[in-house]
Amino acid sequence: MKYFIEDAPVPMSISAREVLRSQLLLFAEDDDQTRQMFLPYFSAIFQRVLEAQNGIEALEMYQIHQPPVMVVDIDMPYLSGLELIKKLRRENANCRIIITSAYTDQRYLLDAVELDISRYLVKPIFKNDLDTALEKVAREIAGELGKAIGFGDGWQYDPATRCLSLQGTIIDLTPLERQLLHLLITNSHRVVEYAEIENRVWCDRDMTHDALKSVVRELRRKVGRSCILNVSGTGYRFCDNGGTS
Repeated sequence: MKYFIEDAPVPMSISAREVLRSQLLLFAEDDDQTRQMFLPYFSAIFQRVLEAQNGIEALEMYQIHQPPVMVVDIDMPYLSGLELIKKLRRENANCRIIITSAYTDQRYLLDAVELDISRYLVKPIFKNDLDTALEKVAREIAGELGKAIGFGDGWQYDPATRCLSLQGTIIDLTPLERQLLHLLITNSHRVVEYAEIENRVWCDRDMTHDALKSVVRELRRKVGRSCILNVSGTGYRFCDNGGTS
């Protein structure tokens, strides 16, 4: 059975794509064929897509990577989609979640509503319905992250779109630079340790010391050396009193 149907296109808004293109998605679906049908769609929208084949794997991947967006099938082995989401909510996970399901039973719908999901989609899923659900997710993320963060002399960072600008001019960032800057700025109250940087920025790839130093060097060149402080043997911290190259 085909679970993803390409109906007449209604383009996703540019603003929604701007928000989602810098986000990490965790896609939990136990059926290999269904995952392969959805992956090209998600990969064209999100910066990176992580795949989980069951609820336990999804929980472990969430705890490592903490993705801001999840698409979760309700019927998975070892740990169902609803059980997974209940565990995440007990841990105060603030991710936005879309449920996909073959069930139309009202009990599942009521359980899902209580778990603060963004949308409940019944299979087969039409592309327009998924576009609409992701538009809602993008609005929720933008609303949670709030206004741009100002620092230095005319610098601004918008957590919703992960855009860096200097006096209104957008500064070009590579995906790794964007991920690292976001992690440091949104955790500027503390030192971000090397292990967390590897998990959150490099994801499932190995991070070498030289690779990290190279990304930090380029970021410092763009935002100013004094903005990114190294704590020897521990990690990095963002300091907002810099901002000059």
